Amino acid sequence: MTGHTKGLGNVLYDYLKEQGHEVVGVSRTTGHDLKDDSTIEHIIKEAEHYDVFINNTFQFSRQLELVKALRGKTRIVSFGSIASMFSKNVEWNIYGRYKKELEDYHREQSSHGAKDILLINITETTIENHSQSIIKMLDYWLENPSLTFVEFNNDIL
Repeated sequence: MTGHTKGLGNVLYDYLKEQGHEVVGVSRTTGHDLKDDSTIEHIIKEAEHYDVFINNTFQFSRQLELVKALRGKTRIVSFGSIASMFSKNVEWNIYGRYKKELEDYHREQSSHGAKDILLINITETTIENHSQSIIKMLDYWLENPSLTFVEFNNDIL
């Protein structure tokens, strides 16, 4: 799991550990920086030995690179962002562009029937106010991998 030391990632990490799952966190705090090719190679090598890879970090193209490398080797949950909708907005350009690429890849794979990848698009308020809903949805997907894309709308949660 990437991005396990803060925010939603930390909530998910703690929850999965409490449920008795073996969870391995990869981050700068564990000596792994996603900017380094050796870290990406390490993640790819190790993640295929686990049931699920939780892709919960942003490091430009690295999030999509990991999904593509692990596709077909393990189940993948990626966290996207509604910033993908604003990828042409100058303020959101870099972040939104990479989140849009991630979203497009997930949508393409799901249109071809992929059931082993899931993209969850979230907002900052989703993390703050709806982490339990995300956990319930993740639990559901782990048992029933029929979903391929979930977008949290704060107006209806």
